[in-house]
Amino acid sequence: MASKLVIVLLIALQACLCLSHLPEPDKELVEKYDKLKSSLYARIVYWFQKLLEVIQSLEKDSESAKKAKERLEELQEDPHFQSFVKIVTGLYQDVTPLVDKGRSAVLGLYGEHLRPHIGTHLDQAITHVQSMLDIIWPKEK
Repeated sequence: MASKLVIVLLIALQACLCLSHLPEPDKELVEKYDKLKSSLYARIVYWFQKLLEVIQSLEKDSESAKKAKERLEELQEDPHFQSFVKIVTGLYQDVTPLVDKGRSAVLGLYGEHLRPHIGTHLDQAITHVQSMLDIIWPKEK
């Protein structure tokens, strides 16, 4: 029984050591990823602002919209909601470095193992999707 435990421990240790030596992603790949991410965020922010404009225009006309706005203001003043926001903000700040490390590991693995095989096809697909998004869901008008 003890020998089985030792073997399992050695295998687990070997797996941990293998995972600690992940390749670093190419600078060009990281820049391309950051460009795509910022483009997506720009689209989301633009359309979120448009949505807020529509809601504000409806707010002037609708009694239920005014009640919803009052409820949101009450919620923002609620101490339980404020503590929830603080907890979520703290978790976000704690998790951000882990997410960045994971993203770097995934980009490194992709760059080393998958990019030589599917890189051109994926790049063509991303370019095609971006052109469609520019028509359907532009960053700005």
